[in-house]
Amino acid sequence: MSKKAEEFFNQGTAHLEAGEYDLAIQNYNKAIELSPDYADAFNNRGLVYGRKGKFDRAIKYFNLAIELNPDSANFFNNRGVAYREIGKEKEAIRDFKKANELDLAAIPQKQVTKP
Repeated sequence: MSKKAEEFFNQGTAHLEAGEYDLAIQNYNKAIELSPDYADAFNNRGLVYGRKGKFDRAIKYFNLAIELNPDSANFFNNRGVAYREIGKEKEAIRDFKKANELDLAAIPQKQVTKP
C-alpha cells in the first residue's frame, strides 16, 4: 500500500466519523485507485453505505474486503450487521459465527485455557 493511499484512507475515515459521507467515499475511492488491494478501504466504503442505509451496496464492498482479507473478523461482523439490517438473518448469523471463530483463532491458546 502506498503512503498516499494511506493518507486518503485516513482522510476518508475522518470524514466518515464527521458524518461527511460523500467526502469519505471520494477519499476511499482515491485510496483504492492507488492501492486496489486495500481491504480496509473497501470495508470502510461499506461502512459509509451502511450509515447511508444502502445495505445492499454496503454488502458489496464488505464482500470485496473479505475477498482481499478473509481472516478479518471485523469484515465478517460488518457484513453480518448489514445482512441483519435487510432481514437476512441466516446470512447474518453465519457471518457473526465466522467473525467469532476468527476472533477466537487470533487469541493465543494459553490465554484461552486455564494454566
